[in-house]
Amino acid sequence: MTGSSSQPASKMHVLMPLVEQGLISSDLELQNFQVQELIRAITKQQIVNVHSNDLVKLKYTNIIGKSLMKAQDIYDKGLIYEALGIMNNNWENISFLMKKGIDVPSDGRTYGVYYEITLKASDILMLCHPRDSRQFFQACLQNSLLFGNEEEQAFMNIAYGVSLTDLPGYGEYKEAMEHYKKALDVLKSRNIQYRQVLLYNSMAANAYMRGNQVEALNFAEMGTT
Repeated sequence: MTGSSSQPASKMHVLMPLVEQGLISSDLELQNFQVQELIRAITKQQIVNVHSNDLVKLKYTNIIGKSLMKAQDIYDKGLIYEALGIMNNNWENISFLMKKGIDVPSDGRTYGVYYEITLKASDILMLCHPRDSRQFFQACLQNSLLFGNEEEQAFMNIAYGVSLTDLPGYGEYKEAMEHYKKALDVLKSRNIQYRQVLLYNSMAANAYMRGNQVEALNFAEMGTT
């Protein structure tokens, strides 16, 4: 960046603080200015990160969008309750939420929206986009560890745990149980009983699929007490 022999006052007003902070360098006459190499590297890395975030957002937008289209088709056929357990009068709210997940910018506001989608529409994603939805839930769990509270982290552990065993032949039951147990500790400490019942049912199904009928029965009984 090169200046003339007489820099306009407004330009010098902008450049001098940058020189003083070491963000750019200049010669003694304050005629020639150059961006420091470190700043170039940082700026370049920030651009790479933005591109990376955009690619991740594009991937999850694709998952949500395709799931929404399939679910909308199911709704149009009058089968939304039979297929997904969603009441007809609640579909409008869920579809609005999923559309919000498509439109949300990749600037840090995605976590809150993705969390709500996982909480209220995880069955839709797992049914309509089963393979990639697992990656979506894993990312939501990781983000909850950064941005969420304990309760949100518990719900994300459950959602990711369920997704690990949702595909036939891909059941990672032991890993799923680890996530369930993490969630259960939080649900117990906060006395969230309804969620505990649902979680015990998932844990019972998990134990049964691992061939442990006694453990499955114990979890099932816990879910009814």
